[in-house]
Amino acid sequence: MLDPIKQKKPIPEKRLRFDPTTKRYVEYQNRELFIKGPIPLNWLSAAARLPGKTLNVALAIWWLAGMSKAKEIHVTTAALRHFVLSNDAYLDGLNRLERAGLIKLARRVGSRARVSLVVPKAAPAPQKAPRFNGFWDF
Repeated sequence: MLDPIKQKKPIPEKRLRFDPTTKRYVEYQNRELFIKGPIPLNWLSAAARLPGKTLNVALAIWWLAGMSKAKEIHVTTAALRHFVLSNDAYLDGLNRLERAGLIKLARRVGSRARVSLVVPKAAPAPQKAPRFNGFWDF
């Protein structure tokens, strides 16, 4: 039998997960990645107005925040790869977002900054105007 490593052919990869209903391992279907919302449009448009790849940094932060239950997140190298960010562009984007007041950073020497989203409180829902039914109630 030929060794697949010596032939330099890719080895097919199958991901399995345990299905408790059938008590068997079944093939895991890869799902498309997504950004969990809602993302406030005011926040997003403020980030989009900033120069460079700041919007990419903002989307990477929201992507990670949607997957995490923690209030502070740590931006990973995988997130930088997904959003096509170099380390310099990432650092510039973080500084711009912080100066714009969209995020708060907790910096530590020798590690990546911990990022907290600053989302303004939602305004109260507007009151419905009373319908005119032929009589004004004063």
